[in-house]
Amino acid sequence: MQRLYGSFDFRARDVVDEHAFADRRGQRHALQAVAVFDAVEASFGPVEVLVSNAGAGTSARLDRTSDADWQRMLDLNLTAPFRCMRRAIPAMRAASWGRIVVVAST
Repeated sequence: MQRLYGSFDFRARDVVDEHAFADRRGQRHALQAVAVFDAVEASFGPVEVLVSNAGAGTSARLDRTSDADWQRMLDLNLTAPFRCMRRAIPAMRAASWGRIVVVAST
């Protein structure tokens, strides 16, 4: 792909590992987001534009929604985008430029 000032690349990555929920969930997810950013920055330099697109859902009446279902949706739709933004913002601030778009669909 080309843009006005050169080329760019985009990568779609899942930073929420469904199998990690039972094993130190918070720390493992945070490390996955860091690993994705480390790999992208090593290949392409600092992230200038982050599009955080999350979307999944379960449908159940409130009294049939388990704590695990609730936590999975929070992790996917809120926690994962938060961690990606937290990781992207320092480089954007250092460059005095950057853009973040967050999309959630269920």
